[in-house]
Amino acid sequence: MTAAPVPRSRAGVLIAGAVAVIAVPLLAAAATRALPVAPPLFLLACGLAGVLGLAVIATRTAPAWLLSLGLVLSSMAGHWDYVGLPGILAPDRLLLVTGVVATLARVAPVRDRPGPALRPSTWAFGLFLACALGSAIFHATLLIDPVAQLDRMGVTAIACFFVAPVAFARESERRVLAWSLVALGAYLAVTALLELTAGGLVVPGFIADPGITRHFGRARGPFLESEADGYAMFACLIAALIARHGTTSPRLRAFTLAVIALCALGIVLTLTRTAWLGAILGAFAALALTPSLRRYLPAAAAAAVVVVLGAFALIPGLSAAAGERAGNQETLWDRQNLNTAAVNMVLDQPLIGHGWNRFSAVANDYFWQAESFPLSVARAQTGVHNLLLAKASELGLIGAALWLLAIILALREGLTGPAPGDLGQWRAGLLALSVFYGVLVMVTPAAHPFELLVLLLWAGVAAGPAALDAGRSR
Repeated sequence: MTAAPVPRSRAGVLIAGAVAVIAVPLLAAAATRALPVAPPLFLLACGLAGVLGLAVIATRTAPAWLLSLGLVLSSMAGHWDYVGLPGILAPDRLLLVTGVVATLARVAPVRDRPGPALRPSTWAFGLFLACALGSAIFHATLLIDPVAQLDRMGVTAIACFFVAPVAFARESERRVLAWSLVALGAYLAVTALLELTAGGLVVPGFIADPGITRHFGRARGPFLESEADGYAMFACLIAALIARHGTTSPRLRAFTLAVIALCALGIVLTLTRTAWLGAILGAFAALALTPSLRRYLPAAAAAAVVVVLGAFALIPGLSAAAGERAGNQETLWDRQNLNTAAVNMVLDQPLIGHGWNRFSAVANDYFWQAESFPLSVARAQTGVHNLLLAKASELGLIGAALWLLAIILALREGLTGPAPGDLGQWRAGLLALSVFYGVLVMVTPAAHPFELLVLLLWAGVAAGPAALDAGRSR
């Protein structure tokens, strides 16, 4: 089965709208930088043009395209300012919000489908968001970059999860998502290779900028986070497997095979233990727990060994860099110190926590010298390297429990129920992503919006039939 072609009229509308959404804000940002005071009417015209572009593509294009393109562009989330674009005009957020609104408004491409259903996970996410927003308002932290705070709460990701069963109800729409991730995977994997071999060729240039020191020297991609880069390439690798299974074109199958190999190599090049462990455990869980895939487990293990050994043999300095990273104890000490401070905060305020986004403001009072490892150079601004502890320190056990319950319910809805057609493949992929995300949650802040977004959007896609059935029964 080949990927469904996009009608020329629809492709033209999508391209024109994308130009308006991306180019117009860039033009406004350039004018703001070039002129001491940008003309208000010009900025207003740019804003109206962007809104018009969104309105055009929202009414003429299937929400699956908007959400897929928004997901791909969210790899730049939080870093658009490096290319001169203010975060509030970020194209990824505009496309994702437009896709959600278009689905809820039942635009023409989804008019014949039932609306999104209120599922158990929906109520759990709603309670968590109420808890987080209430804490942020009470402690006056919501006003500290409100858009970034809403992203950190996962508002956009939760909204995408809610509408995904409707937006991706058809296999052709799921192919749009799969091939979008394949394209992203090709970009991320090639970028990862260039970062460690020819940094001057990386686009955009800020990825290889040594002045941005965080995770420099490792594959970090536009995320500027090696863990997020590895997680994204793992998701793209799975999408490439799904896309390969859904096409008979020799060229496309060869392309997906190349993306699979390059993404596997890219995960190695992150030089990050979390990414290595997450990818290994995620792949093993999906292959071992999915009956139809168990026969591929030996071949997958052999392929992984070949990729790793080949990378170490062919890329100069990789073996030494990986060995240095594997033996680096300071990062482990930092994580232990930060997590200890978070535990002490929870013990001090167990039920309601110290307030949303207040860890860095109060954590310095909760560090203490352990007997088995040094205090090292850990700083509260680094962030807790355990997402569940971070939630508990800021929102208390109540808020952390609500968040964990919502995630578990969302994944349960995606992993159970009927799975006709290609949904069995998406479900196996969700299992792999869930295990990888579990590793991220336990040992990193998992702070980049892409990480939660791809997990919840994928879960919504996999939950499709059951969610649509619930919507019809309302």
